[in-house]
Amino acid sequence: MILIKFIAVLGFSVLVFVPAVVFAVSLIFHITAKLFTRVLGLARPMTPLMGPILDSDFRRAFQSPNVIIQRSGIQEGMKVVEIGCGSGAFTTYVARAIGPKGTTFAVDIQQKMLKQLEAKLKKRENRDIENVKIYNHSAYHLPFEDESMDLVFFVSVLQQIPDINKALSESRRVLKTGGTLAVTETLWDPYYPICATTIKQGIAAGFSLSKLDGNFWHYTARFKK
Repeated sequence: MILIKFIAVLGFSVLVFVPAVVFAVSLIFHITAKLFTRVLGLARPMTPLMGPILDSDFRRAFQSPNVIIQRSGIQEGMKVVEIGCGSGAFTTYVARAIGPKGTTFAVDIQQKMLKQLEAKLKKRENRDIENVKIYNHSAYHLPFEDESMDLVFFVSVLQQIPDINKALSESRRVLKTGGTLAVTETLWDPYYPICATTIKQGIAAGFSLSKLDGNFWHYTARFKK
């Protein structure tokens, strides 16, 4: 009986203690990162020098491409716009998820970031990918026709855009009626907003919330046009 009680107490302590530690570490990292970016005056968007870090297994360890794809509603055959694709941390994963009948439109305002993505696509392990189209454009002026896309998604990018409503309104323009907007954020990002902020921004741009997935430190808000 004593052993059973000990195991029960130990199990309860682990269930409470481990999430608390993870949350505390994540929060400390977020605050430190935010102070670091402000003290150094790092501009938005992220400098291309950060490209190798942004496109790294370290980042994908806490922002799993497969989880993002599933939460965003990305499916085979879709025409998908990735805004703020950067050096391509998730681009190849999305391209393979939608398959040869779909198309990934990778958009970024920084040409140097896109050069890194182009180099990545030329690597031997990615030469099978033929459904990625790269565009050096602003989120305010997407080079696509009205109601031409199935899904638009942002991963830790939206808060780096000065006029968020303008960017979301442009995303809404290119989405088909019933199309999906997916916004993923993580507490590790120095520009992280709580989910209530993201939801408010999406609704203000004319979208309706269809699903909120994840947790406080890593979530995806999915909207419908």
